[in-house]
Amino acid sequence: EEMPVPQLKVGPNGELVVDEQSLVVENTALKKGREAVAKRRVLVDEEGQMGGFYKKRTKSKDWTSVETLKFYKALNTVGTDFSLMHSVFPKRSRQELKMKFKKEERVNRWLVEKALKFHQEYDIEMLRQELEDFDRDQERIREEAKKERKSTGSYKRRIARKRMIVRSINMQSESEEDEEEAVENCAPAEVE
Repeated sequence: EEMPVPQLKVGPNGELVVDEQSLVVENTALKKGREAVAKRRVLVDEEGQMGGFYKKRTKSKDWTSVETLKFYKALNTVGTDFSLMHSVFPKRSRQELKMKFKKEERVNRWLVEKALKFHQEYDIEMLRQELEDFDRDQERIREEAKKERKSTGSYKRRIARKRMIVRSINMQSESEEDEEEAVENCAPAEVE
């Protein structure tokens, strides 16, 4: 049994020498901890990065007004479970959804509170169906607007202007080709 006092040893020449290790008092918990650390394998960070401080973050895409409406609908149905909300927004990460929530909470707190306060019954399939219907309606509205633009005079004028530009380019290239042919057909004395 070790004593917590300096120990003396007999040296090689018969003299008394103080044992250096007996001068250090070691706690048993520290000793066990040191032994446990010595037995563990060393973990090596293969990425070579210092923590996550220097890690480059990819900038998230801006949220469109349609996506924001979907976000509020999902928030109303699912609540603040961003992992579950991620299944509704497959192109957005959980972190992006959480950051959107924080931003909307700062900017439009009353809308967020209203969406959370008047919580709808949770049914993820119903929510997906509603959002798909919403997407189809938005696509239909875009198509109708596109058809309307085509039927208006401005669209027809724009197409006519493009055709005129193409014709003038074609005519210009044909006239340049004619000039090149004339130069090639000229006798060397005629060329200045």
